[in-house]
Amino acid sequence: MACDVSAYFDAVRNISESGKREGRYLEVLGFNCVSYYNINDVRRLKKVRRYAQNDEIVRGWLKSVKAYSVFRDRPQKPSYGLRIRSYNSFGCIVDQLDAVAARISEKPGYSCQSILVYSPVDLIKMVRPGYVPCVTAIDVKVRDSLLHFHILMRSLDVYSSMIFDMLWLRILQRILIAKICKRRYSLKSIKPGVLNIFCGRAYIKANCVERAKTFASILCAE
Repeated sequence: MACDVSAYFDAVRNISESGKREGRYLEVLGFNCVSYYNINDVRRLKKVRRYAQNDEIVRGWLKSVKAYSVFRDRPQKPSYGLRIRSYNSFGCIVDQLDAVAARISEKPGYSCQSILVYSPVDLIKMVRPGYVPCVTAIDVKVRDSLLHFHILMRSLDVYSSMIFDMLWLRILQRILIAKICKRRYSLKSIKPGVLNIFCGRAYIKANCVERAKTFASILCAE
C-alpha cells in the first residue's frame, strides 16, 4: 500500500498509461486508490502550492478551499464543509462529524458510520455539469486503533484536484479523531488510517498529461 504522495504518483501514471480518450480527457472508469497515513506526506501536501508550475494547480487549490472550508453553497458548487457540518436531512440539521464522533465514542467497532455530501436535490438544482458534488459519501471505520475513511466519488480530476482532496480528507480525519478523544479519553490512541478512494470516473485533461507527470515526479522527489 502506498502513502498519499506515492498514491497520487501512481494515479497519474495509471491514467496516462491506461486512460481511454473521451473527448478532451483521458479517463479510467471504476478507479480505486488506497493510501496510508504518513505525517511527512501531510507536510508535503500542505506545501504543494509551492510546486505549482501552472494555473491548473492553483485553480485546483482554490476550488478545494471553497469546497471544504467555505461554509456556504455557491451557484457553481455546493459546499462540502457545509454538508458535512450542517446537513439538512428532511428538515433536521445534522453536524455529521459530531454525530459520527458520538457513535464511535460509544462503540468504536460500529459499522454504520457514514457521512453524506451528495443530496438528490443536487440533480434538480444543477446549473452546470460539475454542480453535483464529486465527493458523494465517506464511510468511517475504526479498526485496530486506526480510523479509516472510505470515500465514494462520482468523478476525480487526478491532476489538479486529487492531491488537495487527500489533504482535506486527512484534515477531516484529524478533526474527527479529536472529537472522539474529547468525548472518550480512553480512545486517545486512535490514529489516522487509510484513505480508500473509489470513484466512478478518474481523469486528466489530455493536454495536461505531461504536466501532470512532471508535477507528480517533483512532488515525490521533495
